[in-house]
Amino acid sequence: MPRSDGPASAGPRPSRSQRSVASLEGDAGAGPSSTRTGRPAARTTESDPRPELRLVVSRSGLGVELGAPFELGPLRVVELVASLPGIGFPVDLSGGVTAFRHRRGRLERVAVTLDAEALRRFATRRLAGVFAEAAPCAVLAPIEDGLLVGVAGDHFALAFELLLWPADGDLVLLPMAARSLGLPGAPQAHALRAVAACTKGLGVVRGGVVTVPGVARQLVRALLPLAGMRAADAAGVRAGRVELDVGALGWRALRDAEGGAAGAALGLLGERLVRARELAELAAEAEDAHARGEPDVARGAYLAALERAPRHPELTRRIAELDRAAGGRDPAAASLLSDATPLVHAGVLGGALLAALGDTDAAHAAFAQAGQLEPYGPLAALAWLEASRVAPDREASLAALDEAVVRAPGLPAPRAARFEARLAAGNLRGAREDASQLEAAASGAALRHAVCMRAARAYVAAGAWAEASAAFERALRYLPDDAPAVAGLARALEAAGERRRALELLSRAVSLGERAGRRDEAILLDLARALADVAGDFPAAVARVRAIGPFGPASFEARALEARWRGELGDLAGASVALGRLADAVERAMAVLAGDAEPGPLAALFGPAGRYPRREDACAAVASLLADGAALEERERGDTLAARRLWGLALRLRPRDRQAQRELARLAAPAGRPAEAERVPARAPLASAPAPAQEPASEDSAHDEARAAELGDRLRANPADAEVGRALAAVLGRLGRHHELFALAAARVEEGGAEERATWRPVWRDALQALAADAEAAGREREAALFREMLAAAEAER
Repeated sequence: MPRSDGPASAGPRPSRSQRSVASLEGDAGAGPSSTRTGRPAARTTESDPRPELRLVVSRSGLGVELGAPFELGPLRVVELVASLPGIGFPVDLSGGVTAFRHRRGRLERVAVTLDAEALRRFATRRLAGVFAEAAPCAVLAPIEDGLLVGVAGDHFALAFELLLWPADGDLVLLPMAARSLGLPGAPQAHALRAVAACTKGLGVVRGGVVTVPGVARQLVRALLPLAGMRAADAAGVRAGRVELDVGALGWRALRDAEGGAAGAALGLLGERLVRARELAELAAEAEDAHARGEPDVARGAYLAALERAPRHPELTRRIAELDRAAGGRDPAAASLLSDATPLVHAGVLGGALLAALGDTDAAHAAFAQAGQLEPYGPLAALAWLEASRVAPDREASLAALDEAVVRAPGLPAPRAARFEARLAAGNLRGAREDASQLEAAASGAALRHAVCMRAARAYVAAGAWAEASAAFERALRYLPDDAPAVAGLARALEAAGERRRALELLSRAVSLGERAGRRDEAILLDLARALADVAGDFPAAVARVRAIGPFGPASFEARALEARWRGELGDLAGASVALGRLADAVERAMAVLAGDAEPGPLAALFGPAGRYPRREDACAAVASLLADGAALEERERGDTLAARRLWGLALRLRPRDRQAQRELARLAAPAGRPAEAERVPARAPLASAPAPAQEPASEDSAHDEARAAELGDRLRANPADAEVGRALAAVLGRLGRHHELFALAAARVEEGGAEERATWRPVWRDALQALAADAEAAGREREAALFREMLAAAEAER
């Protein structure tokens, strides 16, 4: 066909708004794809925004065609031919294409290729933010009749097949066989969201598919105006089947000639496409309901479709995914899915259901099989990661983690899990290798610093101080003035014995925090300890803990240490004031420590990232501080009232603490009369016996007092004498010496066996009730409340 040697491009240079066409706005400047051998270099919107057109002369008339392939967003238009009807011969061709730019042509054929790498770049930009990741990694690999699509973030992966159905002049995109890990909800819905995001402005979402209407028409409207020519008429042009090429997909559209010649030229649709279209029609109503946020309606529509197509594996899988996402329906989902496919062969969905039902061996097998068969690397890696979590033993878990890292070396979650597993197994060399790989894979100073800090904290938890020091030092390479990293290095060095250097680093960490306007009270506390323990500078240590606020995660320990160090300095009055502040802070925090209120300012006191792992650990630690403070008050100052307050708070934190019970009872005993727990040792268990025997009624209290002293002496000489113990309990009860009776019974309950505890527990409860009544009668409401709490705890223990 003869061609005119007209100009390479026609018409004036279009404006920027004309170049940003349809949904390809901002994507046309993505840059050229690699030029393949034997193909002409493509003109791009980056190098020249105008496609090259040239005239074509044939017997049938005049036309225009694309002179060179042209990049249009992720598409590479390799052929475009449009006829110019209504122009007869002879005709002047000296003006080239420019002379005919006002004429509207008729599209005859168009062909494009979709390069996998160009599509990947395009999809990555379009998917930013769709899955709560700024820039997820997207992979698009050409397969028969479509693409294998994979989207992954740091902790999730989604894979599905996107089949392309040519429907006359439209192109229908059908997401199929979706599967995911790490994303809430049904994978099919996520797949549809991804396709909708990538085709925004081009396609219409309906019935679980995305339809790109008049795809050839949209192409010519996007391309021809860039050359200054009117868009050609695309009516009657039929879309063809997608053809698989090396690393790319090819697609053509032809004008339908008489007798349907275009259909024959474009080829017949394959069996796979036909099955996918049938499934899309079956599931259309359910998918629309799901898109509207009506999962129960969608489930009903899926069930209705399943009645029409019994045991359809894809319909069954989608219902099971809906039930799994709804929560609490795992048995129903497993039962339904197993009718179509054995759960162990049902991929990651089957593994998740088996794990939820407690069959960890089968779940491990299902996840392992899914990891082996999954073509998308990040999803396969997450499947192996799940297999490691339900593995029967450490060896199998480590083997699964090795497989996960092999399938997706750049995915952080599997490698981080292997780092922790190797560290727990004592494989420090392997853990160091994984930590180095995680650091190398991170992009930017901030992310690398965060990776090193996580590794360092893990080393600290494992007691690997040398590795922890090295990791903190690497973190400081990226952010040299980071106070937590400097403090972490100091703590690691202190644990390794380098206490002087640790003191210097802690001082620097505090200075860095103050310079940045952030005061880390945990670092202040560590510096104060180092000043006291390493430098022996108690005044400076007191000054540092005094800077810690009155109510926070470090406040309790700060007040206790202040009291101890003031005692070392001889400032007993100041120590007592500090312990009073400790008691005030504990009373204020009692509801939080008891689990009856939100943590608020104490949120960092306990939990995964707190000072203590659990609430119970925090209560035990604070109770220990109170016990030390009570001992200081009684030993150094002789203030039994202050000591009793501190022991009472410790008992409220730990109602079953026997030591706190005994000490509180001892301190509450009348002046000059020590509690029986002090006077009578109870290390050897008493012989089992029924309830304490009743002593004959005494003529006067003097006789009972003498009898109590005698029985006490005998019991000290032989603590295993059951008769003496019962007799002493009876005498103490008659005398109203309930504190001593409580201490005696508490010691026997704590030290004795099961039968002995059953014998003495009623005596212990009766003594507590009497103590509560005595305190209430004397107006000591706080003390009475403590005894009642102890009674309530005893009833709960029963």
